[in-house]
Amino acid sequence: MHEPKEAMTWAKGLGEGDRGRAMAEVANSWAMVEPESAASYVEGLPPSPERKRAATRVAERWATHDPDAALAWMSETVDASDRDSVASIVTSWAHDQPERAWAWIGKQEDPEAQRRYYSSAYAVLYARDKQLAERVVDESQLDPDFRASLSSSVSSSKKRCCTCTADPE
Repeated sequence: MHEPKEAMTWAKGLGEGDRGRAMAEVANSWAMVEPESAASYVEGLPPSPERKRAATRVAERWATHDPDAALAWMSETVDASDRDSVASIVTSWAHDQPERAWAWIGKQEDPEAQRRYYSSAYAVLYARDKQLAERVVDESQLDPDFRASLSSSVSSSKKRCCTCTADPE
């Protein structure tokens, strides 16, 4: 991308329907080559759905190369209503690097966000490798009740899924 700021200015001038998509694409392309610059620019945008979407795309792209930095930035940048964007990135990271993702989650100070991240990461990890998921949880310092809730939430969603797809007898 030759002139990302100019491209972002162009995207901001588009109509409401196209603006968010264009801003997210510009942010995504910019983050491929200069994630810190793209992140800094997005931080300066006024709060809006477009900013949220652009921030998510920057963090997702950045996370492919440096998940620690991307998640640290996203955690500091987003407000509590946008924790789903961080959870999405954590979930992707948990699929590729489960132990690192789990360790990062454990360092988070917001207990509510931390539980959400653990739940998302555990679900994807359990789907990928049940034994690894159980080992990671067993080795963690999580509250025993929360550990049990992680296992039961995956089991109950699996039962619901199996019940929906099974042929009635």
